[in-house]
This record gives sequence, C-alpha cells and structure tokens, in this order.
Amino acid sequence: MDTRQVAERATQAFNAHDVEAIRELTADDCTHWSAGGTVVRGRDACVAANAMWFEACSDARITVTRLAVEGNVAYEEGIFEGTHDGVLKTPMGDVPATGRRLRGEYVTATEIRDGKAVAQRLYFDRMQVAEQLGLLPAATGA
Repeated sequence: MDTRQVAERATQAFNAHDVEAIRELTADDCTHWSAGGTVVRGRDACVAANAMWFEACSDARITVTRLAVEGNVAYEEGIFEGTHDGVLKTPMGDVPATGRRLRGEYVTATEIRDGKAVAQRLYFDRMQVAEQLGLLPAATGA
C-alpha cells in the first residue's frame, strides 16, 4: 500500500473500531504524540492511544475533510464526533462517562514506512473537549 492507501485504511479501521486492523497498520517502533505533549512508544501503546477514543465514545467516528500526501507522510484534517459513554483516559486521570456529545476538528501527520505508521502527531483543541464534557465552564462573550 502507498501512503495514501495506508491513511485511508487507518480511517476505515478507526471508524470500524477494528483494533486488529489498527495493529496491522502500526509499526513495532511507532511513536504517537498527542496534543498536550503525551508521547507513547511501541505498537501496543500507539494502538491503545487510538483505541482510547472509541473506548470512551462507543459511536466514535472521524470524517476526513482533507488528506494530503507528501512523500511518506500523510497530513489529515478532519472532524471527530462521538458520545462520551465510556471512560476517557487522559494524562490528568480518567474521566467517567458524561453522556455528552463531542465534536471537534483535528489534524494528524502520520509518517508511513513499509505500509505501517511509524510516527503520528495528533493535534486537537483540548480546551474544546474539556468544555464539551462539562469539565470547564463554556467560554462566554466579552
């Protein structure tokens, strides 16, 4: 598979909540960096970093709005949506289910080698997530 095909297959695997397919698309030496500075290394940890989202939101889904490929890196813009009906594991601790809807934009940059992700950087608005979960008061106008 080329870089675009791997990125497209990863989106399909995420939306199907297919942990085994995600594992197959992840290199043993993968590194995953997420907004807030969380870094995990190794296949199991990188797979868990992705699966954490659909464990927290049983209906988690991403919609890719733009996919660009340069060499062996796929750049993806998209929208994440889901209902927070499970435990969300965060660096600050676990957040029990709130029943609230999450919807937010994200950007990823994923480096592919031999048909597998070797590095992924995930950017999203953590404050937006916290507000939507009711962990922070919503911003008010000035």
